Amino acid sequence: MRTTILVLSALVLFALGAQAQTLDEQFQGMKKKAYSYKEYKNIKETDLNEFWKVVQDSLKTKDQAYATAQGTITAQNQKINELNSTITTQKATIDEKEFDTQHISVLGMDMGKESYKMFNMVSIIALLFLLGVLFYQFKSSQKIAVSKKKDYDKLSEEFEEYKRNALEKQMKLRRELQTERNRIDDIRSA
Repeated sequence: MRTTILVLSALVLFALGAQAQTLDEQFQGMKKKAYSYKEYKNIKETDLNEFWKVVQDSLKTKDQAYATAQGTITAQNQKINELNSTITTQKATIDEKEFDTQHISVLGMDMGKESYKMFNMVSIIALLFLLGVLFYQFKSSQKIAVSKKKDYDKLSEEFEEYKRNALEKQMKLRRELQTERNRIDDIRSA
């Protein structure tokens, strides 16, 4: 695009330079042909009309070249604006895609993937720690329960033995009491 503008501009300037040189030569030639009267120059009307036609043709050619160049510039500016618009749209799309590749939506919140990974790692570590604490408490409670059951079984066994001993003592005392009653009854009856 720019090369086209530069080529057109160079052609217009070259054409204008060539015509300006021709106009200058014609003007000098017309001046030489003119009759002098004191400090004035008399120019033939036909020479003046011919020179004026050349000037008008030169101006017309220049205006056409200018209009063509202006049209080309306008078309190229429109093309540039379209391309800039396309670039802006593509850049916005690329930025959006880049954002989407670097972020993740969790519960309606946009989080960076690195932040999400860190959050998950911390959550997993916290859950593992909590699981360890709960496992430790379970084991501790289980040890206490086993210990208490042993104590209960031992106490229950001691109590059963105490009851047996007490029952034996009670039966022994009853027998002795009955024996003494029988002896008292024998002593009374005799």
